[in-house]
Amino acid sequence: MVPAEVRFPAPEVTDLAAAVNEALQAGGILDRVRPGQRVAIAVGSRGVARIPEITRAVVAAVRQAGAEPFVIPALFC
Repeated sequence: MVPAEVRFPAPEVTDLAAAVNEALQAGGILDRVRPGQRVAIAVGSRGVARIPEITRAVVAAVRQAGAEPFVIPALFC
């Protein structure tokens, strides 16, 4: 056997909130959010860098759409 190392590309994101908002828009997620709706945001942390910032950005985007977000743990995901 020969030891091997795998490296995945990790582009640096300078404006995380803008990147999250762009991804939510591109995926059509925010189009499905209605004012006054309660929206669950499942958050897991396995190997996700900057998860607190990402979560804050998602919550802010959902609030901006007029909904009431709440965070639930997504364990073992």
